[in-house]
Amino acid sequence: MSRLFSLFIAIITPLVLVAQDEEVVVYASLDDQRESQSMGATVLVNPQEKNPGYIHFQDISRQLVNFNFSGEGSRSRYFQIRGIGEREQYEGAPNASVGFIVDEIDLTGIAMATNLYGVEQVELLRGSQSTINGSNALAGIVYFKSDAPAEEFALNTQLQAGNDQLVSYGLKTNLFFPNNSLGIRLATQNMSQNGFMDNQYYEREDTNERDESITRVNLSYDPSDRYSLYLNIINANLDNGYDAWSNENIRVTQSDFLGRDTQALLGFSVVNTVQLSPFISTKLTYANADSDMLISYDGDWGNDSYWGGTLYDFTSTTNRNRKQDSLDLLFHGNQLQGLGSLTYWALGFYFKDVYEDNEIEEFYNGETYKSLDSEFKATHQAAYGSLSFSLSSLLQLELGLRAEGYEFNYYDNNLSLEGLDKSNVGGLIKLTYDLSDGHSLFAILNKGYKFGGVNIGVDVPQSLRTYGDEELLGLELGSINYLAGGRIRQKTNLFVSRRKNQQISTSYQLDPLDPLSFIYITDNASEGLNSGIETEWTFVISEHLSSVISLGLLDAAFENYNGDRQELEGRQQSYAPKMQLSSSLSYVHPQGYFGNLMFFAQSDYYFDDSHDQKADAYWLVDLTFGYNKESATYTFWIKNALDMEYATRGFYFANDPNDASWTPHLFKRFGDPRQFGFTVDYVFQ
Repeated sequence: MSRLFSLFIAIITPLVLVAQDEEVVVYASLDDQRESQSMGATVLVNPQEKNPGYIHFQDISRQLVNFNFSGEGSRSRYFQIRGIGEREQYEGAPNASVGFIVDEIDLTGIAMATNLYGVEQVELLRGSQSTINGSNALAGIVYFKSDAPAEEFALNTQLQAGNDQLVSYGLKTNLFFPNNSLGIRLATQNMSQNGFMDNQYYEREDTNERDESITRVNLSYDPSDRYSLYLNIINANLDNGYDAWSNENIRVTQSDFLGRDTQALLGFSVVNTVQLSPFISTKLTYANADSDMLISYDGDWGNDSYWGGTLYDFTSTTNRNRKQDSLDLLFHGNQLQGLGSLTYWALGFYFKDVYEDNEIEEFYNGETYKSLDSEFKATHQAAYGSLSFSLSSLLQLELGLRAEGYEFNYYDNNLSLEGLDKSNVGGLIKLTYDLSDGHSLFAILNKGYKFGGVNIGVDVPQSLRTYGDEELLGLELGSINYLAGGRIRQKTNLFVSRRKNQQISTSYQLDPLDPLSFIYITDNASEGLNSGIETEWTFVISEHLSSVISLGLLDAAFENYNGDRQELEGRQQSYAPKMQLSSSLSYVHPQGYFGNLMFFAQSDYYFDDSHDQKADAYWLVDLTFGYNKESATYTFWIKNALDMEYATRGFYFANDPNDASWTPHLFKRFGDPRQFGFTVDYVFQ
């Protein structure tokens, strides 16, 4: 890996001549900051543009360094930022560290429906965002912004085909009614593919299929400069198979129970902005999401014949429904009487209700092994604010504060917990120093938090039933520089975060003869220390050639560990690779030809806190070649061009009834192998 990294840098560095100078707005920030003002933020604009084969968020997530995802399902929905985040949720008490917002709709923990067609930009805000987004943003936040309505008529289509029986078609249209100041934009896409697994028992290639339909509608109403109304709607139907595990760690499965990983989602948000006076504006945001999910799998990954006649059959099925409402009322402006140095102020009030019910049925040799019906209800109430001051012509100060209360109730067949109250406070102090035109230094001190919760399930020991709040104190130092006359952009951020009462996700196999006794819980360690660096460079090598290089280094270790596994003391945290490198090289010819090369490399990392098994280091190459002529664009693309094998999830337990010693083994879920395809985009004039 180190030789590969050195070789790549040696090739790319001499190419650097000049760079782009584009300002991008970070919509997930409180005051729509420019990206150059938002430390720890990375924005991917028009993420499908360079490679239309990038269909889903997990395809582009490798461009975001110090960011990782868990391959526990058919699509990524659990994420880690700087080593902090969840890897799965098998039972019904949601409590995430990484927020995920799509057009103001909170999809944290259920963000499967994140296809990229019709998406204007994807934002990653690293580090605690608790001042703005509360307890769901201890590690950071991912924000999707769909294409906004434009003041013109437009109609676009897209057709794709590729190996693994990939077929995809999409339609985008824009309508504008100038007399009514009304704009409407619609994007819809349907895709299907087999899923790169062969089921030998059923002699089928589609038991791990992906069949996904997503529609987004965005409406804007702007009758005056002082008033605007936006409506965003997402409707998604993901009917995916889940047959991704093999006892031999190969792409051939033996499952006789075919798992599913499905989601039917309907969500919407309404954003109303009013300028009350030259100094005060309001923004009222209401969002609602209703998601029905089915998660089922074969617990032994085999069949009667495969086990040589030994009776050994486990299955698990979870039907999950989550409903969520949120209301955010924000007052903000640029001045307040008596505070002449004030450049921005904000005061907001936030309310959120979450309801989730789960019906879990697990069977052993045809008989009910576990039956759990649960309900989870939670209420969040918060007040937050921000003040920005100009201390001098070169020095700016930003102060942020959030106070949040949290109450939840949980009920199931065996447990009833009511009126559990918690509260916490997050804050931010940020200094910005402008050295000169195009050169700035930043220093940020922030305090984030994540509420504790409850471990559920029939088999969870009483001593592990609840866990406490985690708090994070972070320091970040960074710089942004525009070099070579503003044509080279460099953005570097150093960070260190102290995790107090760190929440860890771990697992136990209560009965070595039973893989379904493999339970998952959250517990508190004493402390963790996460530190590292992110640096991003944007270059233009010539008028037609450009490059982007991003490097993330991370050291995320357990400290003063007080749990049962004392060997975790000093060990790296799970899903926290020490190095990630992402780069691209793009060429656009004036006659319409274009090409793009994407490169990603990642060091090894631990799969879990309950064992010391690792995912190997790996690197990937993606290629795109295309031609644009008038209304049509033709693109040939390859993902994972060198067909590298890499794991996205791993479990370590015993799963062989014919092994008298019940020896545990590492089982891996692999990412997609090489995939190639052809895309046609057509714009109706």
